[in-house]
Amino acid sequence: MKNLKLRPDAFVRMSNLQFLDFGNNSPSLPQGLQSLPNELRYLHWMHYPLTCLPEQFSAEKLVILDLSCSRVEKLWHEVKVNMFLPFTYVSQFSKA
Repeated sequence: MKNLKLRPDAFVRMSNLQFLDFGNNSPSLPQGLQSLPNELRYLHWMHYPLTCLPEQFSAEKLVILDLSCSRVEKLWHEVKVNMFLPFTYVSQFSKA
């Protein structure tokens, strides 16, 4: 998956996707990301290139979140309320 570029609507038609793991093969998002599937339970995206997750992503079903070595400064632009994550793992954020 070297040099993979995703469109902003890459996940729009994947509404039932529950597992997403890019490992070390992080695609680029030159135009940002519109959404992630709301059914997502596991998200592992090393070197996630954006500073926050898509606003339209509801992480209600998310159990594991690993954005190691990413550019994330905050998870969303606005505060999400009524969200309960039984287990969340977020580590090694970098400003690089």
